[in-house]
Amino acid sequence: MRVYKPVFLMSLAFACFAAGPAVQAQRVPEEFTISGAAAERLNDYLSINSATAERLAQTCFEIIRQEADVESATIVVLNPYGLVVHQHSKDGQRYISIKITESKARVALLTREPSLGVLRTIGDDTQRLIRYEQIGIPSPAAGGVPIIVNGQMIGALAIGGFAGGEQYNTIANLCLEAIFGPQL
Repeated sequence: MRVYKPVFLMSLAFACFAAGPAVQAQRVPEEFTISGAAAERLNDYLSINSATAERLAQTCFEIIRQEADVESATIVVLNPYGLVVHQHSKDGQRYISIKITESKARVALLTREPSLGVLRTIGDDTQRLIRYEQIGIPSPAAGGVPIIVNGQMIGALAIGGFAGGEQYNTIANLCLEAIFGPQL
């Protein structure tokens, strides 16, 4: 057995060395997530940080102005645990628009896919919609998307508050790409 021990240790060391860059490549850049003392205190190194969430919201408002030619909208950014990190509504947004936008983000967070995809999957299937409601997934509407960076979900984004329909989803993806690069 002694003869194989050094070979085994060398093989193990090589495997760890070879896997090292792959593990590092999957890390989310610290600029996007909670870090430092706050992350340590919360034991959370995966949640989108407030600065990134705010920058994302401001970028979304600019893209909404360009793509939809509207001035008033609501943006909601959730962390991976479903808590609001940033919410911003421009003047003129109604209560229901704000709550629906938050629900869109929750759908994307809970299903790990764009809310538009969930909406298309459910279609007119009332039974499926009831099952979703029973397990806490709100009624889907277009505009919610998970925020994925290096294969890791760090939160969810939703936009709403104007007559966007499926355009909500397109704009939400443009917002993500402007900050994080291409999404999956």
